[in-house]
Amino acid sequence: MKRFVFFFIPMMAIVLLASWFASILNAKNSEEAHYAQFILKTGIVKKILTEERFNGERSYMVFTGLNPNERVIIVWLDILTNQYQWVYQDKGKDRHWIEQTFKSLYPDWKILRVTPGWTNGPVWEVLFSDESGRFGYMYFRFYDGTVYSTYRLTPVN
Repeated sequence: MKRFVFFFIPMMAIVLLASWFASILNAKNSEEAHYAQFILKTGIVKKILTEERFNGERSYMVFTGLNPNERVIIVWLDILTNQYQWVYQDKGKDRHWIEQTFKSLYPDWKILRVTPGWTNGPVWEVLFSDESGRFGYMYFRFYDGTVYSTYRLTPVN
């Protein structure tokens, strides 16, 4: 009987924990699917290529997709107001250009993520870690690729 109790109770805990975790993932996926459906219904995008989240002064779902003319656009959907802005991707610098520029400026720093953002207009947000392991954010203007601002986080000791 003791073996049964020592086996059954931990197994039930694992099953309950896995179910709880799955419900959290499903909620997140259904929220993102809702925003994607909203953007598709606007007609501005006919096919979504990528989905990302950007959190700045406001939170956005960011979609890269094809418009009805097969042109690649980036759309920022404000998740609070459901208002959106968009730009043609080829009117600005692309992700690869931003990555290469960052690496040429800081060859010893590691890029963790590059995300299209919206801060007083379109920007590229680069999350990085420097040579000492400190994290930071660098923002590049979308249209010309110039550095907009940089924030380095203070390590917590």
